[in-house]
Amino acid sequence: MAARFELFIKGVELANGYHELTDWQEQERRLLADQQQRQALGLPRRPLEMRLVEALKKGCRIVPAWHWVLTVC
Repeated sequence: MAARFELFIKGVELANGYHELTDWQEQERRLLADQQQRQALGLPRRPLEMRLVEALKKGCRIVPAWHWVLTVC
């Protein structure tokens, strides 16, 4: 899950940024809740991608970032 923003001026993306969820227990809870919701709605279950959770458990951290996009025409 990410809090994210994008900056557009006249239809041109100039910047975007994000902050990622780094709490492994909350990330795991959300992944499992998503699976339960899909099952309740009769949607196909997806294989759970737990590599992110495992990396967060080991202490890996995702650093918030800015990304600037410049377009020259």
